[in-house]
Formats: sequence, C-alpha cells, structure tokens
Amino acid sequence: MLLYAHSKQSTPVSAHLSKLAPIIVSSIQSNWGIDESLSLLLRGLDPSKPSPRAFLTEDIIHPLFGVIPHLSSSHPDPLIRHQSFRILSLLLASTPPLLRLQLLRELTIDETYPQMRVAAVGLVKEAVLEGLLHPPNIFASPKFFDVFGTILFRPMP
Repeated sequence: MLLYAHSKQSTPVSAHLSKLAPIIVSSIQSNWGIDESLSLLLRGLDPSKPSPRAFLTEDIIHPLFGVIPHLSSSHPDPLIRHQSFRILSLLLASTPPLLRLQLLRELTIDETYPQMRVAAVGLVKEAVLEGLLHPPNIFASPKFFDVFGTILFRPMP
C-alpha cells in the first residue's frame, strides 16, 4: 500500500478501491500508514468529480464507514481529522441515497463521539443541498423529515 500510495500509477485509484479497502481499514485500525491510506482514499473518491457521483458498492462503504468517522472525530492530529472528515463527506456522497440516509442518521444520533454528532449536521446539510440540486432525491422529500425531524429539530424546554 505504501508503494502504491507514492507511485505515479496510470490507472485511477478508484479502479482498485475494492481491493484496497480492506488494507486501508486495517491500516487505519492499526494506526500505521494513515497518511498513505487517506491519500489513496482521496484519490479514489476524487473530489473533483461533479455531483451526482457514481455509487460505491456496500462492500466498500461499510468497512470504511466503520473507521472513518472515529478517525475524523478522535485522532489527535487536526490535519488527519480534517482530511478524514472530508473523506467521510466524499464517501457519503458516493453512497446510494437510502443507505446515505441511514448512515447520516447513525452519525447524528451516535452518543459515542459528540463532536461527530455536531459535524454530522453539516454532512446532512450537504446531502440536502445535493438533493435539492438533483431531484427527485430522498433528501428533498417528506421522508427526510420523517427520519431527521426529531433529531435535528429538537424543541428546547
């Protein structure tokens, strides 16, 4: 993975993302080669692609979603936290709408990392804006308020 991250490959990383995902997850979990892992994810998810993006498969999404939110909310290095948060945003943008809705709901109600709950509101905002730009979308429908109404709009007693 280290050699691949530093090489000037001719094929895009996105073509190999399904093979690299388990290695990247293992690298992040062991706290080894995180810079290279994040670099590969950034190149694989390619932030320069316009919205709407091509959807990733669930065998890529779920393992990455298992480690990226924790990294972006608890890593001691602020640069790593920022990069992993942007990768989380790209990962969610590359997720099918129903799964994206479920994952964002998990992030907004998770009590483990309160800082991620706050940041997840920004990710929800990105999804709503994208949904408004590309209708029909679940994020621009009444279903959105059924899921997020009580989470985002809490009445203060």
